[in-house]
Amino acid sequence: MKLLTLDAPEFPPSLLQTYNPPPLLYIKGEILEQDMLSIAIVGSRVPDRYGRTITETLSAELVSMGVTIVSGLARGIDSIAQSEAIKHGGRTIGVLGCGLDHIYPPENKDLYKSVSQNGAVISEFNLGTPPVAQNFPRRNRIISGLSLGVVVVQASEKSGSLISASFALDQNKEVLAVPGDVTKKLSRGTNWLIKKGAKLVETVDDIVSEIDSLRNLHSPGLFEEDRLEKIATSLTQNQKEVFSVLNKQPLHIDEIIRLTGIESSNLLSILLSLELNDYIAQLPGKHFQVK
Repeated sequence: MKLLTLDAPEFPPSLLQTYNPPPLLYIKGEILEQDMLSIAIVGSRVPDRYGRTITETLSAELVSMGVTIVSGLARGIDSIAQSEAIKHGGRTIGVLGCGLDHIYPPENKDLYKSVSQNGAVISEFNLGTPPVAQNFPRRNRIISGLSLGVVVVQASEKSGSLISASFALDQNKEVLAVPGDVTKKLSRGTNWLIKKGAKLVETVDDIVSEIDSLRNLHSPGLFEEDRLEKIATSLTQNQKEVFSVLNKQPLHIDEIIRLTGIESSNLLSILLSLELNDYIAQLPGKHFQVK
């Protein structure tokens, strides 16, 4: 663990450029020059399957391009984004709303350790500072300050993620949001951001196209093609048929039967096998899509 002051050579330059950088920064791990290419992914602490799937996909594809994921090590979207970054060999930075000697939430003890070994856990709060509510808005300005843009995945009308988005606007950073079901509370914050001018995110291409610094990186389209090709080589013939008709847009089981000609009983077994291998996800209403 180390303590950086504003004049330290290792102090993140992106934070120095904000109007109110933290005067002190406690760090467990390392912040590297490559972390200048960072995207924050934040959102609900209680996401549904849709939110989890989108977060996993965006985080995995961003780190495959060499982008560092920044988040708040909170429950839900934050933890999913950072876990997925580590799972795919990427770097991630976690920003705490308490001292580094407090692990909050406590169930993230293992994730805290993994983030510090694959990036850094940082805080502006002195050791011994508990995770009280008023600390988290201050924490959020550091999340946005470290990043080229903030992606919000699922947020209610009063979500703290909207505070991160507000700070990003103040800091001249890009604000991006994943649209959601208009009937769900989890979509109200993100859909409101889009109505106010946030970039709508359906795929990682939408993030890359909005941020100049990312446009010269490895094409996410090529990454996706390589990934799907590798998966296909490990599948049986029937599994390949089913996998080939699924895409990022969910398909109902009846449509899959129509497209493949596979009987319902056999298809259910194939879908279960693909889901257990984490190749596809089942959504409500017997819809399926590639993860």
